[in-house]
Amino acid sequence: MVKVIIFLFLLLAITRPSVLSPQRMDNAALPECVGDDDCPNHKACVSLSCVDPCDGRCGNNTECHARDHIAACSCLPGYSGHPFASTGCIANTNQGFTSGTIGHRNSHGGRKQFHAKTFSKKNWFESFLYCQSNGKQLATIQSKEENEQFFEEIKKSEGYKNDNKYLFWTAGTDLAKEGEWYWMTTGLPIDGFSDWSPNEPENFEYREHCLGFADRNPKKWFDADCKKILAYFVCESYE
Repeated sequence: MVKVIIFLFLLLAITRPSVLSPQRMDNAALPECVGDDDCPNHKACVSLSCVDPCDGRCGNNTECHARDHIAACSCLPGYSGHPFASTGCIANTNQGFTSGTIGHRNSHGGRKQFHAKTFSKKNWFESFLYCQSNGKQLATIQSKEENEQFFEEIKKSEGYKNDNKYLFWTAGTDLAKEGEWYWMTTGLPIDGFSDWSPNEPENFEYREHCLGFADRNPKKWFDADCKKILAYFVCESYE
């Protein structure tokens, strides 16, 4: 039996030398990537291969833009909802998503409550997923009243008492299209109330695409690097 195996191996080497060539063996052993930086900007490294990060990520009636190896989902024009959820976005109607205010009923059927999370700092994507996995969503700020309520919630947190100079992530982003800011959790554009700090958003080094509320002077909105900046964050729920 051993002789037969050796014979077949030699026969393969003679008849199809390319199969056993060092170049072919080297190419087969090398992965396409080991990290996102090994792939083009519009692809991500998954299981050692560069793939489209948008595949299967977004819900119905959405579009996906890959930027910095990340999938950013947004609702199609005329739709709103939760771009990342399986249900996706629905057509806007008079009964659709509206800009609610603290203490008032809205389309969610409840009152908006903010929940500051300061047990650890996370990047924007980790914050987004944490809120979702705990039955909430990363916070949106749609009025001056909500902006003030957001800050009041931050001040009650242990993280604020110990260190009041850090960003608190919100759901705002322009990952889908540069300069067009919207709330990732609802798909709604930030086209009404805003409270940007002077000269913000600045998109420093073309890598700042996520919106954080900064408790510094002034207490305003700033754009920041979604992946590299670790910050506290605020979830919202409707009760």
